Amino acid sequence: MHKQFFQSEEGVYLTHVALFSVIYTIYGQHICPILNSKDFFAVLAPCAGTLLVLTFVRKFMRGHLEKLATDANLRLSFWADFSLFLFAGALISTFNSLYFRVPDENVMKVAVSFVALGYYISLDMSLRREHGLAHQIISGEAEFPENGKSMPVTQKFTIFSIVNLCILATVCLLVVYKDLLYIGRKGMTDTLLLIILAETAFVLMVLGGYTVNAIRLYSKNLKLSLETEHNALIAVSSGDLQNRAAITSRDEFGQVAALTNQMIEKLEASIQNLNKTQNAFLVSLVSLAAKRDNETGMHLRRTQMYIAELANTLRKRSSHQLQISATCVDLLYQAAPLHDIGKVGIPDAILQKPGKLSDAEFDVMKTHTTIGAAALEDAARQLEDSRLVNMAREIVISHHERWDGKGYPHGLKGLDIPLSGRLMAVADVYDALRSKRVYKPAMSHEQAVDIIWGGRGSQFDPDVVDAFMACAPRFAEIAASFQDAPAVETSEKAAA
Repeated sequence: MHKQFFQSEEGVYLTHVALFSVIYTIYGQHICPILNSKDFFAVLAPCAGTLLVLTFVRKFMRGHLEKLATDANLRLSFWADFSLFLFAGALISTFNSLYFRVPDENVMKVAVSFVALGYYISLDMSLRREHGLAHQIISGEAEFPENGKSMPVTQKFTIFSIVNLCILATVCLLVVYKDLLYIGRKGMTDTLLLIILAETAFVLMVLGGYTVNAIRLYSKNLKLSLETEHNALIAVSSGDLQNRAAITSRDEFGQVAALTNQMIEKLEASIQNLNKTQNAFLVSLVSLAAKRDNETGMHLRRTQMYIAELANTLRKRSSHQLQISATCVDLLYQAAPLHDIGKVGIPDAILQKPGKLSDAEFDVMKTHTTIGAAALEDAARQLEDSRLVNMAREIVISHHERWDGKGYPHGLKGLDIPLSGRLMAVADVYDALRSKRVYKPAMSHEQAVDIIWGGRGSQFDPDVVDAFMACAPRFAEIAASFQDAPAVETSEKAAA
């Protein structure tokens, strides 16, 4: 609970206030002889008390600033914090002048300390708010405002460097001036030299510490901005075009993130157009093959749904989780209607023969696998490694292979048969068994299931058959929902 508080904005601010009060007291007692004569807590109390009161004022101001737009909130929050320190410095300087009778030059030194450390603390709080906002933007909880003033990184570092140099030079000059006056009155001694060195070291340590802290926080913000852009580019290189670089600033890094997002959006649009063109091409091929073969659109629709059911069921098994991704299932679903595309190359006398095919005719019919695969291979070369066309080619060439090696066209056996072909084999045969032909009636779901189970380990992959048995009820539902028109009949070539 305590750790969470000190990590919150209020906790960090109170920590700054406490540290500032101690630093001011040490600094004040060494740069002012009158304050040096006072008790440590007598110097600390006015400063700490004033800052604590202004902390409550700050909380009230933050409540109003949070209602503003994000950009205005970030900008005005810095100036609000800085103004509070300026006001506190004016109050303490006036108090020291009236109550402790501190000389004017020492009053000015106290005021400078409030300006210097107030600037660093306000900058610290501003950078922390920017970091928190960046995390909200990355997580999707907030968006960076589109409109607002842009400030380049070079300009930010230039302003920061100039302010740092001015603060360091002013504070050091005031300390040196005080020491020179003291030396003029008392003369140089070894003890005084050590005191001067200690004072200088203290000032450099405090200012250096705050400077390093500001650089650390700003670098942390830059790193977060670069990480989100790097992650977006890694996602794009892996094919994920939904990822975007979070725009967390209005400097060059924010502009690069915006340009990166524009590039991803254009790439996504180009790929979508390419996919539309590719899908139109594939649909035309499917339509051509279906019309030439007198095939029904319902057969293509059913086999498409069967193979998706099989793939999703098999995907749930640990042995196939890496092999079958959601993208793979989608590709199988889109490519399945092309499984008999090669039949466009089969002569009409064989393709449309109403009776039983002779052995010679059946050998010709078998070539539809290689004809279709060759056509899709040519298309794949033109489309430059299209995963969908490659998946379709794989299905076309292998969906008549058998697990025992007695299939065609290459007599592949077991796991040498692509998984897509093993899945399509079950989907295609089930639909052929359930469909009415001129030479046979349509089989019942139970009969088709028995036949496929009988082919487990011989015609079909045992794992695919097991998956089929698990989702067989869905096959029955699909068959019932997408029935052929009563007048449509096909011959045995449909199952070839």
